[in-house]
Amino acid sequence: MEEAVKIAKSKPRKKPKPKAQPPAEVPVVFEEKPKAYKAAPPPAELEEITCPRCGAKAKIDWAAKRVTWE
Repeated sequence: MEEAVKIAKSKPRKKPKPKAQPPAEVPVVFEEKPKAYKAAPPPAELEEITCPRCGAKAKIDWAAKRVTWE
């Protein structure tokens, strides 16, 4: 019996291999494309604004994309 124990201790033990796990399922996510929104058309006429700090007046021409200060 002692000899069997000595032989068993002298041999290297094999480590059991871990069992291969099946790959985790990746959830499928359907992404919606962002909706395209159209901006409201700018007013065709001039818009007048007044600065609340200094009181300067400006006219905004939306069609020409121009600002003129008075």
